[in-house]
Order: sequence, then C-alpha cells, then structure tokens
Amino acid sequence: MDTFETPMFGVLGYVDDRAVRMYRLNGRAMKAGTEDWKTPFNLKTIIKEDLPSVGIAYNYQDAGAGAITGMVNDGVKGIVTAGTGAGGISSKLSTERAAAVRDGVVFVSTSRTGTGSVYSSGNGIISGDNLDPQHARIMLILTLAFTDNLEQMRTWFATVGTQEIVVNVNKVEEPAPSPEPSPSPTPRPGNSSGDPGIEPSPEPTTTPEPEPTTAPEPETPSIVFTDTSGHWAEEAIAEAVKRNIVQGYSDGSFKPEGQVTRAEFTVMLMRMLGVEQSSTTTSFADDSSIGNWAKSAVAAAVEKGFINGYTDGSFQPNRTINRMEFAVIAVRALGIDTTPYRSTTFSDDQAIAPWAKASIAAAVDAGIIQGKGNNRFDPAGTATRAEAITVIMNMSKNVHKQQ
Repeated sequence: MDTFETPMFGVLGYVDDRAVRMYRLNGRAMKAGTEDWKTPFNLKTIIKEDLPSVGIAYNYQDAGAGAITGMVNDGVKGIVTAGTGAGGISSKLSTERAAAVRDGVVFVSTSRTGTGSVYSSGNGIISGDNLDPQHARIMLILTLAFTDNLEQMRTWFATVGTQEIVVNVNKVEEPAPSPEPSPSPTPRPGNSSGDPGIEPSPEPTTTPEPEPTTAPEPETPSIVFTDTSGHWAEEAIAEAVKRNIVQGYSDGSFKPEGQVTRAEFTVMLMRMLGVEQSSTTTSFADDSSIGNWAKSAVAAAVEKGFINGYTDGSFQPNRTINRMEFAVIAVRALGIDTTPYRSTTFSDDQAIAPWAKASIAAAVDAGIIQGKGNNRFDPAGTATRAEAITVIMNMSKNVHKQQ
C-alpha cells in the first residue's frame, strides 16, 4: 500500500500528472450494496443479440492499420485502442482510426498497461482513463447497447468507468494547553490589618475601537433540479444557472431535453458574453412577436452580426433553433476564422447546408460542439436545452482563453 505514497494521495496512490493517473484503490468498491453502486446498464432490459461487436487494437512500434481495418470490415461498432504511454498509437493506426470514426465507429483510448489515459483526441474518441483495454471493451459494449449519444457515452466513461479515489485524512487533535497557574497577588502596603487603605485613582484608559470586519459572503446554494441528476449535461447546466445564463422552471425541473427557440438561444448567448443590451427595438417584420424579455438581446446580437433574420424580413423568435444554426452563431460570436474549412468529417456531411459546413467544422475543432452517435452531426435536428447550454458553456471557455 505504501509503494505509491506521495503528498497528494498518500497510501492510496498518486496522480502522475494531468495526463496520466494511477490509482490503487477503487472508491466505488466501498459503495457495494448501496444505491450509489447501481449503474445505468440494466441488463434485464436487453438480450445477448443487443450487445454490439467491439474489438481491441493493440499498438506497437510502427504498427500497421490492419487491426482496425479488419475489425471495421467485420462490422464492429466500437474499438478500444491499447496504446503506449498515455494511450499513444502509431501514425498508421491513427490514420485508420480517423477513417473509421467517419464511418461511425466509436473509439476508446486506453493504455496497454492500464496506467491511465485521459486523452480524448476529438470527435468519436472517448478517454478510457484508468481502465485497461479489456475492461474498457466491456464498458464500451454496455455503453453502445444503451445509447448512441456520444456525450452520454463520455459521461458514463467519466463516472461509471472511472475509478474513484477516497482519501480519508485523520485529523490529529492537538493536546489542550496546560492551564498556567494564576499568580498570587502581591500585598500592598497599608494598615496593620492588611487593608490596603485608599488606593490611588487609576489613570484613565482609552478603550480601543474595534477594527472593522468584513462580513463573510453568503455561500451560493447548490442548484438541484428534479430532472438533471445523472444527465450528461448536468455540470454545464448547474454552472449556467449559477451564472444566470439560463433558469429552471417553477416546478423545480430544468427540462434538459426540451427544445430551444431562436429567441431563447440568443438571450443565453448574450448573457454569457455579457454584451451591453440597450436597444429595445428591431427592424424585423415580426418585431412585435419578439418578447420584451428577449428584444434587447436580439437587437444587440443582430447589431454585432451574430445572428440574422430570414429573407422575408422576419426573425421568427419562436422557431426552434437547429444544430446548424447554433453552430454558425457560436462561431460568429467568437470571431473564429472559418476560411481553412470546406467540409466536415461527419458521415452526414452531405446533409449539412453549404453555408454551415465551414462553421461546423471550425466549431468542432474549437471544442464547441460535437457530433452524435455513428459519427452523425444531425444538422437539421432541433437543439435541446442541454445541447444549447453545453455549446454556450464551451463558448465561455473559449472566451476565457482569448482573454
């Protein structure tokens, strides 16, 4: 137990650096038999035929692409790469992996020795963290059997698939100081009975004024919704609500799978950017249909060129925003150069409108947006509140980088 002792984790193990983690105790094992022990994989709801085919591709020096090529030709849905160091693979394997991702194959990056890999090299590739290749394969089989949402896959690998470290530090109580004996009073000269007689008047003392103290700031209450616990976007939702970018509903729910309108997304965007919003009028033909709560945000976003109306002169504030639209708006708002991009690597690239392809490719490279299962982007799909908030919070990270 003491082999990996360091100041960070003591007898439990250590964190080598931000990229490679080594653990020696699985905290989840301490939850066996409790509610927290449960996973999202209810095997009673599926049959053997529902389990997808998943393989393992082992890396070695100058490894060829045949391992991945053969498994893809056999129709696998997922592949675990067993790399070296922090999950590295050869250039040939990497090239073939990129091609397989475009065909909808999901990859998990692990290390051959199971010493940890937290690298996730982009769309379609999930970090295997501390899982060895064999356990990562089991995890990927279960994950693909229960969802085709890549973000949900990442969440499960980062929670269910990641070992937990439980560090208990026993606080040593300091011994209480021994009371010092009270000094005996020295008798003053006085009469024979020991009466000190009349004492001289004490000199007046100035009462020191108390130093002003700063009242502690109230702690921000934790935000708990009835329908976000365990959701793949739970962390982003909580942070967005904390920053007053978006709010929940009066019944205590957030409705993460609810749809988002053009007006709603615009308000979220402008709140995140902190843009001054003064104008309360727009020149759109349907200006009267833009709610007062959104009008100044829409006016500011249009003025800055983040969002446009339609050819008929309308804004259509209550129309649900699709994934193409919010990708384009995000890239415009961040001022990302799209000239190096012409198309995307998604399997449904042909379904993406020409005016949106470069922006989507740039947004993916910037880590603002990701695809869905089977390497699809689903360009015309309506964005959910969870997806919109995730894009907004990813944008926020890019804003901080630029600053």
